[in-house]
Amino acid sequence: MPYGATTEEGGRASAARGAFAAKDAERSRLVHESKALVLPAEAGERHLSIGKLAKTCIFGASRSGMHFEGQSARAHTLDPLPPLSRAGGLDGILTSFAIISSATGSNVSPDLVLALGLANLIANALGMAVGEFLSARAEDEWISMERAREEWEWTNGPDGEREEMVEIFHKQHSLSLEHAEQFIDIMAQYPEFMVDMMMVHELGVAPDKALTVGKAGTRSTGTMSFFCNITDLVEPAAMFLAFFVFGAVPLVGYAVIPALAPEAVSTPLDRFVVAAGVNALALFALGSLKGLVGTRNWWSSGLETLMLGMTCAFVAFAVGRGVVSVVKDFPSA
Repeated sequence: MPYGATTEEGGRASAARGAFAAKDAERSRLVHESKALVLPAEAGERHLSIGKLAKTCIFGASRSGMHFEGQSARAHTLDPLPPLSRAGGLDGILTSFAIISSATGSNVSPDLVLALGLANLIANALGMAVGEFLSARAEDEWISMERAREEWEWTNGPDGEREEMVEIFHKQHSLSLEHAEQFIDIMAQYPEFMVDMMMVHELGVAPDKALTVGKAGTRSTGTMSFFCNITDLVEPAAMFLAFFVFGAVPLVGYAVIPALAPEAVSTPLDRFVVAAGVNALALFALGSLKGLVGTRNWWSSGLETLMLGMTCAFVAFAVGRGVVSVVKDFPSA
């Protein structure tokens, strides 16, 4: 078996990176020849890339700019409802109302509930923004590194890369072998475009990332510096605003509405009921919006989001009530 070649995709990827680090063109050629022999035949077989895994561990799979092989990259990049608005908004609503629910279940005073809710809202919004910034940077650094490797491999071993791409288009995209070879031969006349396609189809990098990250004249070329461009703060800022704005909705129901109608909402339980109603409307609206821009019925999507969200709130309330019932029986210090 050639040096660096294994039957596991992760081992081959590691061997290819080792060849690139050593700038060993012959070793890289042998690794790619072995890859072509054992490339999965079934379209849609899923390989979790290291870049996606890193970002998933840091922040979560739904924010990743990568897609699985066999998944439509076009559908991935043309998602009409931005993941930031879905994730930040829904997380904000659920987290804020969970605080209100657990605190109410624990018989905490309304003033303390409000203080906890507001502190949690600001801290979590900042945490979500920082998480988005760091995870996006980690992903871009990985893409830049992998692009440099793919460019080097194309320069030093184009035959192996060509065969690998032919196998991908033949076995995973159902092109005839003849048409796959013709297609790859045409792409090979345009090296930069060929590397773009290698990034998308070999590594699972989303097309918008493959076309922008790691190229000369674009952001994230080589090792990223400690400082960032103002454009790198757009998505974290959007995450912060989405989390904060939607997360403030339950607090408005708990604090603002009772302040406007103190006679109608006079007890902590009244506050909780009002906050629950406002929270339910917000959950239904967010779910309906997701349904309107997708393929599902808006009311079905809204009800699903409502039921799941209120289930989370019920669990938080039950946990708070349960903890209080247990703790009150403990002897005081």
